[in-house]
Amino acid sequence: MVHRLEIATRPPLRDPRGASIAATVRDFLGIPIAGVRTRDVHRIDAELSEDEARRVLHEFVDPVSQHGTLGRLDDGPFDVAVTVAFKPGVTDSVGKSARVCVEDTLGRKLRDDAAVYTSTMYLLDGVDVVLAKRIATELLANPVIQTMRIEGYDAWRRDEVDLSVPKIAAHASPAVLTIDLSGPDASLVALSKTRLLALTLAEMKAVRDHFRQAARDAKRLAAGLGPSPTDVELECIAQTWSEHCKHKIFNATVMYREPGKEPETIRSLFKTFIRGATEEVDRATRADSGRSWLVSVFEDNAGVVAFDERDHLVYKVETHNSPNSMTLEMWSTDPKSGKEFKCMHIDFTRKS
Repeated sequence: MVHRLEIATRPPLRDPRGASIAATVRDFLGIPIAGVRTRDVHRIDAELSEDEARRVLHEFVDPVSQHGTLGRLDDGPFDVAVTVAFKPGVTDSVGKSARVCVEDTLGRKLRDDAAVYTSTMYLLDGVDVVLAKRIATELLANPVIQTMRIEGYDAWRRDEVDLSVPKIAAHASPAVLTIDLSGPDASLVALSKTRLLALTLAEMKAVRDHFRQAARDAKRLAAGLGPSPTDVELECIAQTWSEHCKHKIFNATVMYREPGKEPETIRSLFKTFIRGATEEVDRATRADSGRSWLVSVFEDNAGVVAFDERDHLVYKVETHNSPNSMTLEMWSTDPKSGKEFKCMHIDFTRKS
């Protein structure tokens, strides 16, 4: 069963997120939009009773600045509604965190197939559906990973409440292909481009040579695999060897030279100027005061710094995604039980 939670800024309070988007629409798209209101939507696909769903809604809503409802929140007319959600299979980080919050609220584990799917509604005033589609495409959503639903106010009121969830539909298993890497350099470069592998010629040759040698491996022969990679193998290599995952530029050996000076060899920009500089700050701070405000860095894909004697701030940044994003959490410690708990979670997102 799917329960839909809609949460918005309580009228007549100002909606900062909506006001920022409206300003961006005017400044960068040149569209004289009258205003934008936003609301967060959570579609909980789990076995919850109506009472349990209301308990979850109560915990998700800030009673001072927000109001919410199960189903459809109608807090005044608008011209066009734009709903942006993730496509099936795309990781919904906020949804995953929300699922944990649902379990904490109810005091029980949900079934393994339960999930929370998040989306954002933008209520636009002063534009028609055509302009709303342009705003959605150029500013609000990334069509590669997100869906857009655009409807006028009358259609929104007339249609049933959307309780659909972006589950991955069943489909036939695709055939495994063998990719021939025996061609000339030009064909290797073309293959990298057409399959969006983003591998250089040197990297494509390295992949080719690896599989030629691996063809003699007994386990590979037993599996019926030869000197050419399958499409799955090639995609896995391209993904893990990508700049996003491998950070080839950050980890490369760089020759740097300033005018009039001897060239300098930098072995990994990341280890030298990011990790190295941070560790130097940590050592200096500990030497000076006996302890450091750097609680945990370069571990578990996030950084933890001391805010005060009791609270820590947790930062997670993704600088090479579009939209770019940063997550800030604050964790505190209960002075009586000593148990840690999350007391704040903020997601910042902008288009790159």
